[in-house]
Amino acid sequence: MNLNSSCLKHSFIVVLFASYLVLCGCQNLQSLSSSNDNSLKHPKDYPAVPYEMISTDSIFTYLEALTSIQPYSGWRNSASSGEAEALDYVQNQLDGFSNLKANGMELERQSFNVYAGVELWTTDIYLTLAGQEVEVPADGLRGSRYDPKIALSLDSDGKANDIERNPVEASGSILIVSTVEELDRLSSSDVKNMIMILDYALIDSVTNHDFVSNTQSLIRLIDNGLNGLILVTSYSNVDGESRGTMIGDGGVFQWFNHTQPIPILYVRLEDLKTAGIEKWQDFGKVESARMVWDADVLMPANAGNLIMHIPGVDPSKAVLLSAHIDSPNGPGAFDDGSGSAILLEIARILNESKVQPAVDLYIAWYGGHELGTYGSSYFISTHQDLMDKLLAMLVIDPVGMPLDGKEINISTSYTSYQSFGDDRSLWADFLSSDATTHGIVFEQEKFDGLIADNSNFDAFNVPEFNLSVLDNAEWVAKGSAYGHYASHWHDPYETVELAKSVDDVFADITRIALSAALETGREEIVFKVTPKVEHRAVVIASHTENPSIAPALLQDLGMALAWNGFDVDLIPYGQSVTEEDLKDTELVVLLPTLDYPGPNVETWNKVETELLTRYVEDGGLLLVTNSAYSLASGRRVEEVNEDATAINVLLKPMGIEFRTGNLGGDSYQITNDHALTANIHQLASMFENNRVPVKLANGLELVKGVMGLVDYGKQGGQILVISDIGFLKNIAQSVQNLELVKNIADYAANR
Repeated sequence: MNLNSSCLKHSFIVVLFASYLVLCGCQNLQSLSSSNDNSLKHPKDYPAVPYEMISTDSIFTYLEALTSIQPYSGWRNSASSGEAEALDYVQNQLDGFSNLKANGMELERQSFNVYAGVELWTTDIYLTLAGQEVEVPADGLRGSRYDPKIALSLDSDGKANDIERNPVEASGSILIVSTVEELDRLSSSDVKNMIMILDYALIDSVTNHDFVSNTQSLIRLIDNGLNGLILVTSYSNVDGESRGTMIGDGGVFQWFNHTQPIPILYVRLEDLKTAGIEKWQDFGKVESARMVWDADVLMPANAGNLIMHIPGVDPSKAVLLSAHIDSPNGPGAFDDGSGSAILLEIARILNESKVQPAVDLYIAWYGGHELGTYGSSYFISTHQDLMDKLLAMLVIDPVGMPLDGKEINISTSYTSYQSFGDDRSLWADFLSSDATTHGIVFEQEKFDGLIADNSNFDAFNVPEFNLSVLDNAEWVAKGSAYGHYASHWHDPYETVELAKSVDDVFADITRIALSAALETGREEIVFKVTPKVEHRAVVIASHTENPSIAPALLQDLGMALAWNGFDVDLIPYGQSVTEEDLKDTELVVLLPTLDYPGPNVETWNKVETELLTRYVEDGGLLLVTNSAYSLASGRRVEEVNEDATAINVLLKPMGIEFRTGNLGGDSYQITNDHALTANIHQLASMFENNRVPVKLANGLELVKGVMGLVDYGKQGGQILVISDIGFLKNIAQSVQNLELVKNIADYAANR
C-alpha cells in the first residue's frame, strides 16, 4: 500500500488551506497578512482544513459501536432488528451534528421488504466439563437467500413468518470430528442422540476442494439421528487454511438441504478459553453439551436505508457516497462496517469544519445488501429525480486485510462501457488527479456484470465505482468467494482489532471519499462517456415487488440505451403509471409481474392497461418481459411466479398471450432475420427453465418461443415480447445477449 509521505502531505496542506479560505470568502492569503494588527486573526480562528481532520481513532470508535450490535446473534444481520439498530445508531450520531442541521441537513429513513431474512433470537451452547456446565459464545447461521425450502431448514420451528419465541433444545454426549476419515466412518447408529463438534474446515467451501462430498456425508448423519451440530472455526491468515469464511451466511447450508431441523451453531475456538479449551485436543475434556436455538425465517423480511442530504452551493447537481450497513452474520468490521464508519467520519468532519460542498451531497447507508443489494436498489427506485442530478456516485465496500505475505491495493472497481467502445472511468480519473488524493495510489479495475451496490446505478447511467481494497488478479483468477477470503470479508474474525492493523488504509480511503464529497462539482467536468440525451425510456416496476430486479437485470440494457442517447426512468413498485409518465417516451419496458411470498396477488387495473394500450396505439414501442419463477437481484428463486400471466389483461387484445408453466431449454437459435436479431446466432438465458410459454396470434416470431414482435394500431406501434427477462442479461461471450440489448436500444432510438 502506498501511503502519503509526510512532506507531500504538508505541501498540499498549504494549497488546500488557501483554497479553503477563498471558499470562505477570503480572497487570498496575502489579504490576511496585509491586514492591520487589530483585525489579524490567528490561523486557529479559521475553520480547519477538512483533510487534516481525518481521525482513525474516531473511525474506530464508530466501528466499535457498529460491531458491538447484537453480538453472537447475527451481528446486525441483513434485514433484521440488528440492522435496524445499526441504522438507529447512525441516525443518532447524525442528529448530534448541530452545524450540519443548522445548514439544512435532512435525514430520510426508508423501510422496504426483501425476499427472505432471518432473526436469530437464541444461539446458546453450554459445555459440561468436570461436571460443571459452562456457557460459551456461539452464533447461528443465516439460511438460503433464494430457496425457501432450504431457508426453512434453518428455522427452528420450520414455519415462515412465525416469530413467536419457541426455542429448540438439544443435548447429548460429545462426538468430536476433525478429519475426513473420522467423518466418513460414522454411521447413523454412531451419531444417534449425540452432539457433534465438527472442524468447519472440513466443509469450508472456500478452502476445501472436497466440501461437497464432506457435506453430503454430514447431512446424511444430520437426517439420521444427530441431535445437534457445533461448527468450530479457528483463526488463520495463511493462504489455503480455513478461518470460517462465509459461515455466518450459512456456509454450505445455503445450498444443501437437510430435512431434520436440528440446532446448527458455530463457535470460534478463540472464544472457548473461559471453558478451558484452547486447542482441538482440549475438546476431549468435554463430557456433554446442551444447545438452545431459536431462529425464525421471514418471507418477506423488512430492511431499511438511511439517507443524509447536505445542501451544496449548486443544488442543481449532486454527488452520492454510500455503504451498506448490514453485516454477514459476523462482527463485520470490514464488510461493511468500514464503509459505514468512514461515512460517519466524513459527516463528522463536514460538521466540525463547516465546509459546504460544491454540489448537493447525499450520503446513504443501505440495508439488505447481503441478501441481494436491496438497499441501493430501493434507493434508486425511490429517488429517480436524483438519478438525473447525480454527477457521480461511489460506494465504499469494503476495507480489507491481506493474507500473510500478500498485498492488496485500494481499487476503484467499475463497470465500463468497454463493450460499447469506451472503457474509461472519468470519475476515477478525476479523483486520482485531484490534489487532495496525491500520494494515494489506487488502481482502476474494469469489470463486466454486477460488482456491488455501485453496479445498480449502471442501468440509469450514473458514473460509479466501488472503492475497496482487494487483489484484483486473485479475485479474477479464483473467483468472488476467494476474494472475500483473501480480504477477511464475511468471516468471524473481521473485528475492530484486526481493522486497526490496516489503519493507514482506513485513512486513505476516507481521504479519497472526502475528496469526492468536497471537490466534485467545483469545476465543470462531465464524468459520463455516453452521448447527450436525446431520447427517453421508462421502466415500469409498478407490479414488481422486488426492487433489485430492475438494476440487476437491466444493467446491460440500461447501458445500451444510454449509449444510444436515452435517459432511463423507473416507476417503482406500488406506484401506478400515469399519462405524464408516458409522455415523449420512445420505449416502455414492463418488468415481470411478480411479488413476494404471501397472499398478495398482483393485478393490473383498467386505467393502467388503457394507458399502455393507448401508448402503443399512438406509435410507441412496448417491451414486455416475463419470468416463470420469482427473482431476487440477479438470481432465480425456487418459487413459481403465480403472477406470470397477470399481464394478459393488457396483451390478449393485442393478440399476445402468456401461458401457465415454463418451457425447458435455455439456449435458442434465431428464427427470423430482423434488425432486432442482427449479429445474433444464439441466445441463452441466465436462468434455468425460466421461459414462460407465449402464443402470438400474429406478428413476427424472432426466436421461437422466446421473442416476438407484434404490430398494433395504425400509428406504427409495436410490442416486443421476451418470455424470460434473463435473455436481457449478458452472461457469457459464447452467446450474443449483449448484441440483443444493443439491437433493442438501437431499434428504439431509430424506429
